[in-house]
Amino acid sequence: MAKSAVVRKTIKNMLGGVSQQPPLQRLESQCEEMINCVPSLTEFLKRRNGARFVSELIGSVDNSAFIGFIERGDNEAGIVIVNKLGLVSVYNLAGRLIGHGASNYLVCDSPKDAIKLCTVRDYNFLLNTKKTVLAEPKGTQTKPYDSLCVIKQVAYGETYYLQQTIDRGYGSNSKQRGFTVPATPAGEITAGYILTKLNSFGVFADMSRAFYVCNGEFHPMIAGLDIPLPPHITEYIMANGITKYSEWGKPCPASQCTGTLIPFTAPLNIDKLYKNVGVSANGAELYDSSGGALTATIKHQCKSFSELPVVAPAGYYVEVSGDPANNTDDYYLEFKVTGDSLSDGSMGVGGWVERAKWNEDTGLNNSTMPVVLKINSGSITIETVDWKKRTAGSIDTNPDPSFVNKTIRDIFFYKNRLGFITDDSVILSEAGEYFNFYQTTALALLDSDPIDIAVSGTKVSAFKFVVPYAEALFIYTDRSLYALEYGEVLSTASVELKPVLQFDTSLQAKPCVCDTNIYYAGRNGAYNQIREYKPTDQTDQYGYSNDITSHIPKYISGDIKDMLVSLEDGIMFLINSTDIVYCYSFIKDNGELLLSSWHKWKFTYPVIAGTLFQGWLYLVFKKPDNNLYLGRLAVSAADNLYKDETAKNSSANYISSYTYSPYYLRDSNGRVQDISTMIRTMSLKYSAGSDFKIIINRKGRKQETRLADKRRDFTRFLAAGENKNTTVKIESVEDKPFNIIETDLEVVYASRS
Repeated sequence: MAKSAVVRKTIKNMLGGVSQQPPLQRLESQCEEMINCVPSLTEFLKRRNGARFVSELIGSVDNSAFIGFIERGDNEAGIVIVNKLGLVSVYNLAGRLIGHGASNYLVCDSPKDAIKLCTVRDYNFLLNTKKTVLAEPKGTQTKPYDSLCVIKQVAYGETYYLQQTIDRGYGSNSKQRGFTVPATPAGEITAGYILTKLNSFGVFADMSRAFYVCNGEFHPMIAGLDIPLPPHITEYIMANGITKYSEWGKPCPASQCTGTLIPFTAPLNIDKLYKNVGVSANGAELYDSSGGALTATIKHQCKSFSELPVVAPAGYYVEVSGDPANNTDDYYLEFKVTGDSLSDGSMGVGGWVERAKWNEDTGLNNSTMPVVLKINSGSITIETVDWKKRTAGSIDTNPDPSFVNKTIRDIFFYKNRLGFITDDSVILSEAGEYFNFYQTTALALLDSDPIDIAVSGTKVSAFKFVVPYAEALFIYTDRSLYALEYGEVLSTASVELKPVLQFDTSLQAKPCVCDTNIYYAGRNGAYNQIREYKPTDQTDQYGYSNDITSHIPKYISGDIKDMLVSLEDGIMFLINSTDIVYCYSFIKDNGELLLSSWHKWKFTYPVIAGTLFQGWLYLVFKKPDNNLYLGRLAVSAADNLYKDETAKNSSANYISSYTYSPYYLRDSNGRVQDISTMIRTMSLKYSAGSDFKIIINRKGRKQETRLADKRRDFTRFLAAGENKNTTVKIESVEDKPFNIIETDLEVVYASRS
């Protein structure tokens, strides 16, 4: 037999936000829906502030435009708009146009998906994630001098030889001249004297390579002239306008050639000398009668640094062989004249400095790398960065960064280094040098050198976002989270990528950091899941991840574009380019979660971008004609505006509403009692000045509306409906405020005896 009883219950707060769990499993503080409200521990349930109109922005834009915000410190912020033609417009947060600019690098089909903005100190980087990074094409560096001819020691009675081998691609000849230093010279013999003496022997002629010009055509002196034609023949033909020549390998058909003899001549000389070193453009070499103890010849290569002279022509370059025993690679040097020299400074005393190998790509193609947006007092400029070239080593020993021939997925700043990610690698610049991604020396691995590390494994999803967090760096894919770990110093020698978490979602927006947590949004079917990752300070643990939307699995829809969070105001906003902004209100005290509330704000027009700045939420709205305007609303502070301004001198009322969950009795331990319950009366307590209406819907009955009693701080009304079949909603009245404190209920229930 059942009997009825009447009890009075109080919902102490209405701050728990929306829950999509079965009503029996919800908390008393949770609701069916909350729109355009703000839950607050001190001000209870109140209306959100209205959005104030700031300014019209750029003219009509299509749906592909990128819209982002620059935030530099506490006093500087702005809006950046990029269209598919690479045109850039920048506004300050007062809505004033600062300027326009353009960059071919930014041209793409869908800027909103391709362009990313990152501010690093005085630099605002714009990244095109669809642009493939290229290296500069291979250069060609000529060799004005083939060889360095060095006299290491002057020895009386010894002979010094100058030899030259001529190779023009069609054969070679060697000629040699010698000079013997007298055993008892009349005066001092210097190295320069010996070089001058050897250089005075003139030229030699190779008649086997000569040819005649006879009767307007040319032919070889002997049979067997090589094809292709030797350069000296080709040059003569071009200079003299000769258009006929005899068949290959056939000498002059005349019994005796009466043409002009053109010999092949090659100088046997040193082109320039200073002190004990001469240089030759024609490959001259020095030998001596002591088996090389007195001379040396360097032809852009040597086995060790000790072989190099302190005198050389400016710019002469050389490859020094590495030593496998000491685990050193080949390296490359160039001579700099710093002391006594020839009058023109082209050759003299100096030293060898490290350089990159010649005839290889020199570095990054600037036109395929991120650009810098500079904001001046009344204008902007889009600058192509002069990214530093390779200055040491070769493409093998100091390779191009791994983002070359790939697209860059994200850009970030970490530990005084500029960073990029590709699908599978993390690349950090040289410490303190944001524009350098090459080692500065091939002779040693420095802690400050750039870092380039790839993830290992065969089933790795492409890297998508990077989140610097305190001392850590986290890299997100659609399926996992990685952490960049290192020893005492962040360097190539100590860094590694380690997997932290696995999850099954598709990331939509860049994760955001708030206090000790990282929040990230993932698409799960038609709806979104928001997770909270909590790293730990223990070196052997990575922390854990919670789904803070597990109780609203089908609440947050659309593609999340931006995640904005403010610890000071205790709120996170999710922007998805619709007229709905999803909100998560939270308050934490020493790690304890005092408030966790999901709800939504609804506006007149779609919100396509936003930022938090100095207690204000700045939003970019898009009207049906595709024109944009900037609005802002105070997040927490009272603003006494309860309508949304949509233009200058124009506004629209918005409705704030709170829909109660079906109420169920709970026992003394808080357990829900699944028993038949009738809500007899409800009484709402609120702050003075509140104005709202109460809408009651009972199954099978006509909707009823009650107005709040503005003469008192509470309103009591008859609900008279079964909990499962009665819906009660609080709704705002025009542009009037409300602050609802608590709800008292008079409940009739039937219990089994």
